[in-house]
Formats: sequence, structure tokens, C-alpha cells
Amino acid sequence: MIEAFDEVLGDAKTVEECKVWLLKQKQTQDWKTTKATADAVYGLILRGADLLASDAVVEVQLGGKIRPARDDRSGDGVL
Repeated sequence: MIEAFDEVLGDAKTVEECKVWLLKQKQTQDWKTTKATADAVYGLILRGADLLASDAVVEVQLGGKIRPARDDRSGDGVL
């Protein structure tokens, strides 16, 4: 659907809004099949802003002290 909006309308703003809508839907629903998941991911990364290009570093503050993240890119979610 996102690909169709991009191909037919050529409207980057609408494409980004569709991506936000798709992510908001995922917060409350699941994609029933692996094909549906693959289609959704394809729609999210195919067009528009590169959602995976963030270099932002997570900063965790616990008990008033800032805890630095590990200095690796393992992607395991451990800080």
C-alpha cells in the first residue's frame, strides 16, 4: 500500500504518514503471518527516510546517575 501511494501520488509526506500509521497499528495489533510481517517491513524500509540510519546513542539515567551504553553495536539490547 505504501509503495502504491509512492508510485501513484509521488507524495513523500503521505508516504511518511503511512509509515507512522503502520507502526502505530503494530503497537496494538499483530501481523498474523510471516508474509504480512515481511510486507510491512518492506513498506517501511523501501521508500522515504532511512529509518535505520540513526546514530543516536541511548542514555539511561538511573538513581540520578547517567549509565553509559556499551561501546559496541551488537544489537542485543543490553546497555
